[in-house]
Amino acid sequence: MLRREQYRKDTVASVIDQLAGTPAEFALAFDKIDELIDLVSLSVLGQLVAYGGPRVILDPQNLEREGMNLTFSSPTTPIGRAALLKFDDPMIADCVLVTGFSFHSDETGDVCMTATAQSFCLTAATLFSMKARSNNGRPPYGTVSKLRRVW
Repeated sequence: MLRREQYRKDTVASVIDQLAGTPAEFALAFDKIDELIDLVSLSVLGQLVAYGGPRVILDPQNLEREGMNLTFSSPTTPIGRAALLKFDDPMIADCVLVTGFSFHSDETGDVCMTATAQSFCLTAATLFSMKARSNNGRPPYGTVSKLRRVW
């Protein structure tokens, strides 16, 4: 199954490389939507069912944002991998999904944990910023048919 999926991805990528302008933008937007659906159905839904809504982090420290990725630490709130979190900080307006950890010692020798997370707010903004500039909001003729041929 993995070879088939890789073949599909490679073939779709080669078709997208041949596109230009608005058709290429739409094809890339469809790919981003597919990634978002996978993220929500595989990671977020399970967390919501098992643990309820996102936990609020009241004391984020060393909060840094680069694109849709965040790094932070929270000395008072334990954080698990794949946890859904919401920050009490105006810099981060939406929920995040924890994607990893790193541990290090500070100057006093205490062990500190730094978490990395992905912001959903920026993912949605990226996806929905792609607007159709022609054909009444529909993909230009031929874009979908080219993509259908590789499925």
